[in-house]
Amino acid sequence: MRALASMLLLLATAVLAGVFAISRAPDPAAPLPPRDGPALAAAKTWGYQLQYVDRLQVPEAIDMMVVDYSRDGTAARAFTPADVEALRTRPGRSPRIVLCYLSIGEAENYRAYWDQGWNSKPPQWLGAEN
Repeated sequence: MRALASMLLLLATAVLAGVFAISRAPDPAAPLPPRDGPALAAAKTWGYQLQYVDRLQVPEAIDMMVVDYSRDGTAARAFTPADVEALRTRPGRSPRIVLCYLSIGEAENYRAYWDQGWNSKPPQWLGAEN
């Protein structure tokens, strides 16, 4: 169980680093800048919330927070860089580490990438609902 949690944490870190790198580096061939903020190993407490994240409800004691890319799974409610920075900010404390959740094993019909045509004619790679 710990190995799976560690693997998911590393994957989420990579995804979040990629999101920030895209917003910071207009040249895709440029090397990625180092991640700023505290080291992952510095986190002593963490939280996990995928829907309806309200930064004001996240306790200041939470060192690392795992969230979805969006407040409700839709592109319209996706977090902006300013939203992520607000989640990171803890007055009088080091910045909170914010990681992005990404499911790599399931396609979800409420996500922005979902094609409604897949409901009646799913692509070959889309397996049965679990």
